[in-house]
Formats: sequence, C-alpha cells, structure tokens
Amino acid sequence: MVQESYHKLPSLERLNVLVGEWNLEFIFPNGQHLHGREDFEWMKNRLFLFERWHVAHPDATDRVGIIGADDDGETFTMHSFGSSGVIPIYRMSLNDGVWKLWHDHPGLSQRFEGKFSDDGNTITSYWERSTDGSRWERDFDLIYSRVTLRTNV
Repeated sequence: MVQESYHKLPSLERLNVLVGEWNLEFIFPNGQHLHGREDFEWMKNRLFLFERWHVAHPDATDRVGIIGADDDGETFTMHSFGSSGVIPIYRMSLNDGVWKLWHDHPGLSQRFEGKFSDDGNTITSYWERSTDGSRWERDFDLIYSRVTLRTNV
C-alpha cells in the first residue's frame, strides 16, 4: 500500500504546468522544421506523470515516458521508452518557469532546457548533445504550444 505522504509531495505539484496536449515545432540548425505532438497526463493517484511524444516524420522516434519525484523532493526521474529501442533515463528539474532534462552516458550525453511563457502556454526550448561530455552542440530548438489543458486527477 502506498503511504499517504507520497500523494502530497510538493515536487509533484510542480508538474501540473505540463499536463495537457502540446503542439511541437522542431527547428534544426540546417533550417528544417518538423512538427509533432506531446501529451502529459497524470496516472491514477497522481504519483506519476505519463508522457507521449509523436513526431510527424517517418525517421523520427516516438516515445512514451514515465516521470516520478526523486527522494530529494526537488528533482525528478523520467524513464523514456522510444520506438528506436533506446531506453534512456533522464534526470529532470522544473523550477521558476525553467524545465531541464539531462542524460549523461558515454558516447552520447543530452540536455534540454525550456522556459515557460508568462501565461504557461508556450515553452521555448532546445536540446543539446555531446559525444564526450565536455563539448556540447545544439541538436535542435523546440517550441511547445499548448493545445488543451487536462485536469485529470
């Protein structure tokens, strides 16, 4: 049985800003634009947040993710399952309108930073990558535009 204290973790409440459906616009350094959709929805009892990501391109990876609070009450972990078969585990923070994800792995490290607009309906973000963990290059910019707000419990 789950302890009641887990239902009230303050860090989980910070994830409410993500809940809903989002249109995605990917902007690559070469000028290419792709479009997609991302959806965030609470699991029953609000212990985990589900994430579904679909990009409208045959070579793009679709994914699902499960986000939960870490023991420190400040950060999160996202287990990501992609259609490419790659299963990275991302660390995550969400504070003061700034959303960050990072994954450090030999051969390919990734990091993401997104900033919420004042009304919470746009996230201006980017992904970076590194093959050696020290030199980073921009992978792509990403703009989130809220389509709907979900209020499921």
